Amino acid sequence: MSAPTGTKRARANTVGDALAQAFTSVQPTPQQASGEVQPTPTETELQLLKLPKLSELLIKAAEMHPDVNTMITDAIKEEREKRQKVVINFDHYSSSIWKSINITYRSMSGSKQYDMAWDVAGNITSTVGMIAQRCNAMASPQTRLNGLSVLRKIGKTIILSSNSTLGSEVRKQFQSDPSLENAMHDIVSVMSVEEKEAIKGDDSGSGSLWEKLQELENLADGYCVFEGLKRVLDLIEGKDGGDGGFDEDEDEELEELEDEDEDEDEDEYGVTGDERDIC
Repeated sequence: MSAPTGTKRARANTVGDALAQAFTSVQPTPQQASGEVQPTPTETELQLLKLPKLSELLIKAAEMHPDVNTMITDAIKEEREKRQKVVINFDHYSSSIWKSINITYRSMSGSKQYDMAWDVAGNITSTVGMIAQRCNAMASPQTRLNGLSVLRKIGKTIILSSNSTLGSEVRKQFQSDPSLENAMHDIVSVMSVEEKEAIKGDDSGSGSLWEKLQELENLADGYCVFEGLKRVLDLIEGKDGGDGGFDEDEDEELEELEDEDEDEDEDEYGVTGDERDIC
């Protein structure tokens, strides 16, 4: 039986609170001055508005009223400083994914493992997306480093845990699912130059994170997964990384080669051999 959990704390409505304060701070309009006063929206009423609309109203209020602008920028600064002090460790997500691929369903038949692979892969995709969201520009540098490191571990687990039907099917799904590389790219894209240097300089005794990312790319190439890893490594090195390492001339050359060999390739798909050698 799982241990009882404590009562959940109410989630802070930072945007709603700021907007309510903004409305309170706004000077009366001509209509209000003439007696047509509308009541200040309540927090419950503000919750009817979606985040994009709330943000739009906040921006307009800040543009129209300097005092509101000061209040909002101070609140943003306070929130940023608060988050910079928090370091999040994501290791338990890596351990949970390893267990779900290698332990949880191993007693099932191959057909049942095949069916479960979709759920496991979907859970992995959701997890890596959540990690990327929590490693945004407002997060602390160590949180972003932790997030990138755990995504690397998850990627290695996906590649190497293919000794069962479930593991093999999960890996196959990530041959076309770029969510892990995209999450890594999102994290690195908001890192400072110093943070990127720390990736290459970090050495915990078993190799730097940079070396481990290079190892992951080499493994991925052998199994035809995570094709976007090159973009991530290029971004860490300060390269563009937006086109997977190809420039326009190279893309044109590849297209010409593909056109020339199109008919010939149609007759060559009966290749046999180790799956790792076929991309």
